[in-house]
Amino acid sequence: MIDSILNREKRTILLDRLIIKDPIHGQMLIMNPQTIQTHAMQHFQQYALPYTASPQMNERWLAQFASKPYINDDWYQSIMVLPTWDEWINTLQSLLNDKACGPSKLHNKFYKHAGSSTK
Repeated sequence: MIDSILNREKRTILLDRLIIKDPIHGQMLIMNPQTIQTHAMQHFQQYALPYTASPQMNERWLAQFASKPYINDDWYQSIMVLPTWDEWINTLQSLLNDKACGPSKLHNKFYKHAGSSTK
């Protein structure tokens, strides 16, 4: 949606051929769009982002993450309290203009000059 509002071009990759390794036939060239899509999805689900279980922490790290007696729990009681509207606006206005975009691809100037319904 943001890309269309900002008139950004949507870039895609077209896979019209795919070479796979088959255990029986060796390398195979696939040109069927549905088969290509199936193999591409399988690849990105299994190989591009493999699931690995987190290793067990040793005693040193367990001690590091254990509750500390010198940290007062009351210090963090307000951490989940939402900011007021004025705090939110002041934070947006204090953002620097020359910083790189985040995942939204929007510069800080956009947020500063946006209407109140956008903020």
